[in-house]
Amino acid sequence: MARKHDLRAQRAGTVINMTSKQQESDLGVALSTVVDRIADAFDVNLEHAKQWRLADIVSSLRSDFDDIAFHYHFDTSAMKPDGGILSMLDNNETARPILITEVKNQGTND
Repeated sequence: MARKHDLRAQRAGTVINMTSKQQESDLGVALSTVVDRIADAFDVNLEHAKQWRLADIVSSLRSDFDDIAFHYHFDTSAMKPDGGILSMLDNNETARPILITEVKNQGTND
């Protein structure tokens, strides 16, 4: 395994520096502001999820695009962006993502 990958594995779940800690805090405030503004401006149902499993995404895509061969490797694989995934719920209570938030400068990421 490359050195960068070793560092990521060793530091998983830890705060590498104060910059990343502040950025994640700011992201939480920004997301809360977005949710409040959308709720004030529109009559919509919102859902905030910390992660989306790829199996669920692929299942939904397959039903809409049956001529494309979608694939994922593990049932446990998931998207886990720093600030989560903000979605609007349609009339069938299906989550439609409108905002996926991620902090770019953190830890060992380039």
